[in-house]
Amino acid sequence: MRLDQRYSPWRQDSWLGHPLLAETDGSLRESLLEAGFTEVATVRSYHWSPPGSHETTRPAQFLDWLHDDGPLWDRFHTVFDFKPSTTYQPAITDPVPSAVWHLHSRHRLVPGLPAELDAMVQRGLPAATEPGEFVYWLGWNHDGYRYSPRRTDVPGRPPRPGKGTYPNGDYYLHLTEDLRLGTLQPPMGTETDRLGSGAARGRRDGTDRTARRGGQAPQLTAAA
Repeated sequence: MRLDQRYSPWRQDSWLGHPLLAETDGSLRESLLEAGFTEVATVRSYHWSPPGSHETTRPAQFLDWLHDDGPLWDRFHTVFDFKPSTTYQPAITDPVPSAVWHLHSRHRLVPGLPAELDAMVQRGLPAATEPGEFVYWLGWNHDGYRYSPRRTDVPGRPPRPGKGTYPNGDYYLHLTEDLRLGTLQPPMGTETDRLGSGAARGRRDGTDRTARRGGQAPQLTAAA
């Protein structure tokens, strides 16, 4: 509702000369109309009540460093003896079970590998995680995110946050909060570590070779 022209002194005294506006209904609306306001628009409210139970958490959330990804990084450092380096590999002590795959053929990037690797990991995460469980995306020197692999990157849902799986000069991780499973990618993208006993299955070409295994044969597999 906007103040009528006949009350021009009020308009002149308002902030930066803008008209006075009010959003209201009921008896207050009637009082403002009597005081000289004119109705310029109406708003109708709707209550959407879809079937099924309502979601109580967002499908993707930005992490607060102090309370979320900072402590998670600290735990990752401790549990996996993380030693970040652009030259030294491996950067972690391989857990049991785990496996590491070389991603380059003769130290050259396989065409289409970044997108294919990311798609493979995202296909496996819903099968490896529990219903309702979140995955944490952590990037060295990047903002972190928490997201549901079942409620992102599907029609009608928000996109999956983070920068994917294949790194660009930094460490990229997908981790569950309890650190029982996930992936670790070193800065130069020469190999990928699969941590834990979840099942992340996908297909790649024949360049995929197992570099080392942390104990028993893992259930996290990259090659058919």
